[in-house]
Amino acid sequence: MEEGQLPIVVIGRESFIGNKLNERLNLEGRIIVNLGGGEYKNGNVIAWNRGSRISAKTAVRELKRRYGMADEVFIIFGRKWEDSFPESPFVLIEEVIDNELKGLFFMVQELYLAALQAGQETAFYFISEEIFDGKRPLSTAAAAGFKGYAQAIMSSNSNFYMVGFELEGQDTEGFINFVLKTTANRPHKRQNSWQVYPKGNKLFGR
Repeated sequence: MEEGQLPIVVIGRESFIGNKLNERLNLEGRIIVNLGGGEYKNGNVIAWNRGSRISAKTAVRELKRRYGMADEVFIIFGRKWEDSFPESPFVLIEEVIDNELKGLFFMVQELYLAALQAGQETAFYFISEEIFDGKRPLSTAAAAGFKGYAQAIMSSNSNFYMVGFELEGQDTEGFINFVLKTTANRPHKRQNSWQVYPKGNKLFGR
C-alpha cells in the first residue's frame, strides 16, 4: 500500500452487488480491504465472524494495525435466497437475523468508534437491494431493519459523511455507477440522505 494512502473497507463482498462494487473499485486502483470470510483474487481479506461482537472488535483492531483506519466504509446488505413462507428452515432465519443483520450492527458500531478515536473523517455508505420483496419475507424484514438502522444513525449523526443507497429494479450497473459517482464527489446536499435509485431521495437529520 502506498504511503499515506488509506484503505476502503467493504462489508458484504459476498453479495452480488458487493461483488460488482468490489470489481469496480479495484479497476479504479483503490486499496480495498474486505471484512468477511472467503478468499478473493483482488483485495485483502480480514476474517470476521458476523455472530460475534468480539470478532468484530478484533477485525477492526487488525484493520488499523495492518492498513490504518478506513477512508471509506461500504456496508452492503445482500439478500439470502429463501423458500416461500412458511417453508423457510429455522436455521436460515437464525442466519439472516443473527449473522446478516446483528453482525452488521456490531461491525458498524466498532468502525464508527474506531473512526471517532482516530479523529478521521471516515465516510460511511449503507447499500441495499430493493427493500420490499414480496417473494422473500424474511429477507425483506431484515432489509427493512437494515434501512431503519441506517436512517436512525444518519438522523442523529454529526461526525461523519453518511449516505444510504437503495436499488429499485434490476439496473445493477446503473446503480453501481450512481453509488460510485456520489461517493467520489461527496456532495453536501446528499449528506445524511437515503438515495433510492433510480427514483429519488429522502433527507434525514435536517
